[in-house]
Amino acid sequence: EAPVRIDLRQRRIDAQGEARIDGGFVQTLRFKAGRAEYRHQELEGDEIGTTFENRGYDARLELLHQPLGPFEGAWGLQGTRSDFTAVGEEAFLPASVTNDRALFVFEEAKQGALTWQAGARYEDQEIELKDGSARRRDRSISASAGLVWAWAEPYTLALSVTRTERAPNAQELFADGPHIGTGAFEIGDATLGTETSTGVELGVRRRSGGVTGSASVYVNSFSGYIFERPSGEEEDGLPVYRYGQSDADFWGAELEAIVHLHEGSQHRLDLRVAGDFTRAEESS
Repeated sequence: EAPVRIDLRQRRIDAQGEARIDGGFVQTLRFKAGRAEYRHQELEGDEIGTTFENRGYDARLELLHQPLGPFEGAWGLQGTRSDFTAVGEEAFLPASVTNDRALFVFEEAKQGALTWQAGARYEDQEIELKDGSARRRDRSISASAGLVWAWAEPYTLALSVTRTERAPNAQELFADGPHIGTGAFEIGDATLGTETSTGVELGVRRRSGGVTGSASVYVNSFSGYIFERPSGEEEDGLPVYRYGQSDADFWGAELEAIVHLHEGSQHRLDLRVAGDFTRAEESS
């Protein structure tokens, strides 16, 4: 077949603002809102094979409150909407609308050289196919706790523990067809459950001086990790991949170093070096 090209267009409008309030419980209100239009056409020679369109909306409101005893933090809510349509011979995804609503909170308390942190997020996701053939609603809760120790200036040691839940998206649930972008015939699974992860991360940071940066190690244990598995089959000349779930363990390390070569009143020159390493395997 003729080589596949993509004609892509994206337009986005964003707005954000902040209101500071004197007195009372609320200290600051912040908001962000955006609207995005995305379209790409897959061209086979001069012919349009498939057209993908997505209209998205997102909004976020944060409330920063006055100190509650030793605690300072923010509460908020967030909402997104995605209106997706694919038309053509290789429309591997059905038209769908995804609505996502979330409530979140983050608090921290300082006690000498220690800073205690905690956060939580509740999410409600709803996916509906436009032809009315399927509708799915998932609710998930994620939480985290952390401790930062300023053990020797300018170094800090940070430990965090997280438990996150993620609901499957429309592609993982309802894909069924050739996906030219990945060179695979993808098949979703409408019975997928929520993906759950428990993670621990330990890191050291240097925040000031001629060289700053951080180094960390982490471990994540997944229950019901969602991924594409090769089936060994072939469809339309493409290998078939099916979405499925399995328990899995991830571990790795991250390193970042920034050398501050020059900093003046109007100019700054830094050298940044970063790297990361990840290993993963299915667990029995």
